[in-house]
Amino acid sequence: MTLASPKPNLLASGQSRCGSQHATNEDAFLSMPEAGLFAVADGMGGHSDGGLASRSIIEMLQMVIQEAKSLRDGTSLVEDGLRSVATALWREGQGRPVPVIVGSTVAAIYVADGYAVCLWVGDSRIYLSRQGELFMLSRDHNVANLEGTPDVVGSRGAMLTRAVGASETVEIDRVVVPLEASDTLLLCTDGLTKVVDDVAIGSMLDGNLDGLAARLVALAAVAGARDDVTVVTVRYEG
Repeated sequence: MTLASPKPNLLASGQSRCGSQHATNEDAFLSMPEAGLFAVADGMGGHSDGGLASRSIIEMLQMVIQEAKSLRDGTSLVEDGLRSVATALWREGQGRPVPVIVGSTVAAIYVADGYAVCLWVGDSRIYLSRQGELFMLSRDHNVANLEGTPDVVGSRGAMLTRAVGASETVEIDRVVVPLEASDTLLLCTDGLTKVVDDVAIGSMLDGNLDGLAARLVALAAVAGARDDVTVVTVRYEG
């Protein structure tokens, strides 16, 4: 767990837990309040080297954001970095004797100048809690959410339609949100949202930020999470 406030207007906490059915944790996260950048990444289960993919994304983000000089500049650096690592992971997988997918989801928030730029690929999510209301800012890239696709439930509906490393190029969705004092942002892998509903998540986000990420991860464990669970929470103090 991390808790820091190098910027006077940002407080953050992060926590990750290996799933009960996994030998290793294939999630990774980044919490850099001093740079305004936060992210979670979930290595694709059932594929090769999901942990390598998620770590590669986080290491890339940590490196590129050091050069950011403005909201627009930081956003471009993050997007260009994700495209670069997507190509590298794709080539890594395709260059093996038996080609494989080395991929990961990602959800990232870059905060600067009173705005949060939300960027994501896959089904890791971004939420905003504001004055007691919870808003889901991201939209899962899965079969169930394909435009024109009838409602699909179960494992087929949850199948990813987009991931970093699943193809040589990647399409990144973006939402920009003006922030208000006391807003709380949540990034999480689907290990949390598979077992904890939005009502329960929302009820926790208005509380004390100290240890909040750890409490959310513990809630998922109590709910029987078998997948890796990773959470980053960010509070904007205005």
